[in-house]
Amino acid sequence: MGRGERALQAFVGLVDLRNALVHTKIDRVYAERVEPPSVLGRLRSLGILADQEPARPWIEVVATKAAARWACKSASTMGKAMVDALPEGHYRDACRIGFWQILEDQR
Repeated sequence: MGRGERALQAFVGLVDLRNALVHTKIDRVYAERVEPPSVLGRLRSLGILADQEPARPWIEVVATKAAARWACKSASTMGKAMVDALPEGHYRDACRIGFWQILEDQR
């Protein structure tokens, strides 16, 4: 799998996680026998989730520093891939400068 494909796959996982978090009713998260979203399986394989104890809600399993780092890296990698995909020229150069400035400002 190429670098761009990995970036896209990670970004799709990030969007799936976002959708699961945003569209889940909080009272359902803490209800018994709630099926966790399928994206957890993909994230678990990355080793970024907390241990899932039987009584622990899935929303707490994703609330880790490793998951936060992965989310930030996935978003920035996708942003860089999008800028790199632009045709050569002034617009791409301006986007590249702006993108890297945003990343620097966040450090």
